Amino acid sequence: MSDSQIDTSKRLLIFSIIHNLILIGIMACGVYLFTFSNIESDIFSFSFYILIVCLPVILYIKFVFKINLISYLKLNKPSIKNACIAMAIGVFVFIVFFAVNGFRFSPNLNFKRDIVFVLGTVMVGVFEEISLRGFYLQVLESRMGFLKANILSSLMFACLHAITLLKNSENMMLSLIVFMIISLWLGYIFKKTKSLWVPIIVHALYNLIVYTT
Repeated sequence: MSDSQIDTSKRLLIFSIIHNLILIGIMACGVYLFTFSNIESDIFSFSFYILIVCLPVILYIKFVFKINLISYLKLNKPSIKNACIAMAIGVFVFIVFFAVNGFRFSPNLNFKRDIVFVLGTVMVGVFEEISLRGFYLQVLESRMGFLKANILSSLMFACLHAITLLKNSENMMLSLIVFMIISLWLGYIFKKTKSLWVPIIVHALYNLIVYTT
């Protein structure tokens, strides 16, 4: 490995550690130290995912990697095939969740009242995919192969959700396993389709489905 490659790896390692510590720290503060109203919680979550989860990796790709952002993240216009794959997966997941819920929507469902929350829930999928699949999965894959990279990036995905699970979930271990499986699946979809739009659409639809059912 050349000196320049070593320096690049060191910078990337330092960035990854700092970025993830900041993610965990701010998320923990938001969950445990502050009490938000519904609107304040939505604003905090939206700002967190834009400014802390997504923006740093975009800036790193742009100014450190110095390569085309859209091409690197594989955000070019999706093919009709990939769009159909994403929608088919989304419909399948909806049918499964809808069936498990007795073919009934959530009794608390109120799109007019919760429109900001609904939009935020959908957009979270976009921001998480850009950071975790678009950036971290690809960076790790280039250094350790897809299988290990997918597992490690999925652990990061699970840890990001673990903070809220500690406070809100009665069965944290089961929930973490579910998040791991979902993340591994999204990573596999990204690998096979070579388009970040597919896991973005699937993730966003999954979040919307969880809310509505």
